[in-house]
Amino acid sequence: MPNSLNAFSCIASVSNTGFTSCHYTPGLIEGVLLVPRGYEFTTAQISDMLTNVQDGLAEDVQADRFQLIKTFVGMEDKSSEGVYEATPYGGNRKIRNGKYSYTFEYIKGGACLHQKISSLDNKQDLFDVIYVDTQNNVLLGVKTADNKFKGFTLEMIDVPNFKLNTGAADSKFYVTFAMQNPDEFNNSWGIVSFDKSVNLLYELSSLIDTEIVVHTAMTAGGLVKLQINDGCGATNLADTYSTELATASLYSAQNVATGNAITVTSVTYAAATKTFNVQLDAADTDYPGTAGALIKITIGDVSDLVTAGVLGHAGTSITTPRS
Repeated sequence: MPNSLNAFSCIASVSNTGFTSCHYTPGLIEGVLLVPRGYEFTTAQISDMLTNVQDGLAEDVQADRFQLIKTFVGMEDKSSEGVYEATPYGGNRKIRNGKYSYTFEYIKGGACLHQKISSLDNKQDLFDVIYVDTQNNVLLGVKTADNKFKGFTLEMIDVPNFKLNTGAADSKFYVTFAMQNPDEFNNSWGIVSFDKSVNLLYELSSLIDTEIVVHTAMTAGGLVKLQINDGCGATNLADTYSTELATASLYSAQNVATGNAITVTSVTYAAATKTFNVQLDAADTDYPGTAGALIKITIGDVSDLVTAGVLGHAGTSITTPRS
C-alpha cells in the first residue's frame, strides 16, 4: 500500500489460539551466548549451527567474536511489571508491558571469571544475547521476518559486585541481562534445536585469555625470555604446549615508535625455566638502536594457535623495553 498523509492502519493481526501436543516451553537457562549486535544466522548457518557457533567463539577478530558465559546455578527474575492506568470512570487501560530482566548466578570460574565478565559491564551496545536452554537442548533467540536467527536486543548488561563468603554461604557471583524490547520475547522468539547427543555446555566454550610475563628482560641483542600463562596466571601453558608454543611463526614483533615489524629469528623452549626464548633479529633495520626503546611482541591469531595445536586460547601481546 502506498504511503498516505494521516493514514493509520487499524487492521489487527490476531493469531488463532489452538495448540498442538508438542510445543516449546523454556526450561532451565544454564548459559548465555553473546553475539555482536545485529548479527544474524542465515538458514545455511542454522543447518550446521554447532559448527558455526564454535567458529564464532574462536573468531580471530575480537570485535566479531562470540562470548559464552556458563554454567549458571540460579536465576532471579528481575523483570518489571506492566504499567496500567485507572480511568476517572473506574475503568483500566494498559499503557505498556514491563521489560524482561534476568540475573544469573554462577560459581565455576569464581573471581577469575568475574573479572573477565566485568569487562562486559555496560557493554550492551556491543552484543545481543541468546539463551542456552539446557533442559530442552536449544538456543533461544529471535526469529526474524526472513527466517534468520539472532539474539535478543539488550538494554543493559550489569555485572554487580560479587559477595564474599560469609561462613554461612559461599562467595556469590552474578551477571544481569535486561532486554530492550519485550515484543521480541513475546512475539518473535525462535529456537534452534540440537540432537540429544549434543551437550551444549560441553561442546561450546569461550576462549581463555592468554597472559605473557617477561621472565628475563630483553637483551641488547634481542633475546627475551617469556613465560606464557592462562588468563588468571594459575597455569603455565608450557606444561601442556611446550612444543606447540615454540613455533616462531606464532610470534611477531613491532617497533612501537615506528610501527614497523621486526623479524623474529627463532623461538625455543627452555625446560629449566619453563620459558619461551624469543630471539629477534637485532640486525633488522627496524630493531631499535636505543636502550629502553619499546618493542611489542604478539602471539596469535587464534586460527594460527589452533593450527599449531594450541586449543581454546586467545592471542595476546606484551610491550617490553630492550636493554
